[in-house]
Amino acid sequence: GKNLLLTDENLGERFVGALRDAINDEEWDVTVIVLYRRIHYWLHSWYNQIHKTTNLDTKGNILLDSNGIPYREEHKYWPSQGGEHIPEFSDFYREFTKYWKTLPDLINHHRSVEYYNVYKEKFNNVLVFNMHQ
Repeated sequence: GKNLLLTDENLGERFVGALRDAINDEEWDVTVIVLYRRIHYWLHSWYNQIHKTTNLDTKGNILLDSNGIPYREEHKYWPSQGGEHIPEFSDFYREFTKYWKTLPDLINHHRSVEYYNVYKEKFNNVLVFNMHQ
């Protein structure tokens, strides 16, 4: 049989249509597995991922390698030296959730729930794996 494993945090809405178009159901038996992470763990991880590194130099220009490809690096400068100000988690959370007034709004924007819903529209067999069990 044929097997294909794709894993990435960014295989969401923009990717699923291209994947659906590329898969021939007569040749592939597709099972999509979405990893569920509790929202309070996920938000903390997302905050760290966004704010641990920067893609800007001290003048606010995007960092580019010798081939012109953008990249990120760990922070090297304090804000007073031109470095980026990193918000406290509570400020990040308020900004991140400011448009979601109810708990269902927040749940539907949880990446695991969002990805499950997107893939379920295109594929018949979509499973959720709870990483905490």
